[in-house]
This record gives sequence, structure tokens and C-alpha cells, in this order.
Amino acid sequence: MHQYNRAEVLYHALFNQLYTSEAPLIQVVLPCLLNALPVLEKSPALTVASRRLNRYDTVLRLVLSHMEVEHKLPLRRVYAGILPLFIDRWAACICLHAVLHIV
Repeated sequence: MHQYNRAEVLYHALFNQLYTSEAPLIQVVLPCLLNALPVLEKSPALTVASRRLNRYDTVLRLVLSHMEVEHKLPLRRVYAGILPLFIDRWAACICLHAVLHIV
């Protein structure tokens, strides 16, 4: 998938779909995006203490921001439903976003 930057193209196509307000589309796009991220980035749990922000962070920040201001209950449920997948894949690195989002 790295050949010819296909993973990068796939990531950008999926990421751009996160700006829609259709719950069924977001429900399909987010798990696909989470499955594409390990191809593009090292797991945040495996990096050293001083790690840089990467695509994992960008996606989670966007999901948290959209979920915070979303007034449509079905779409807010979709965003909330994907959070356990982020937590499972990121382990302790999710705490960074909890701290940054509060500040």
C-alpha cells in the first residue's frame, strides 16, 4: 500500500469525508481511517516520550472537536462510539489529548 503513495491518497480521501454531517457516512469512514493510520504512522504507544504530533493526533482532534459542537444526536453517538477504538489502539497516549482538550 505504500507503493505509489496509495496509503497517503486513501488517508486524504477518508479524512476529507470527516467534514460531512451524515452519520452513516462518518460511521463507515472512521473505522476505515483508523485501519489506514498504522500503515502511515508508527503506533503512538511505541514511540518515545518526546513524540511529535502525527495523523493519529489530527484525526482524534477533529473527532473531538466535531463531537463537542455537534447538535445532531445520531452523529454525536457515532463520534462517541468510535472513541473506544481510539483508546484501544492508543493506550496511554490518549491522555495527551484529554489534557490538551481541557486546556
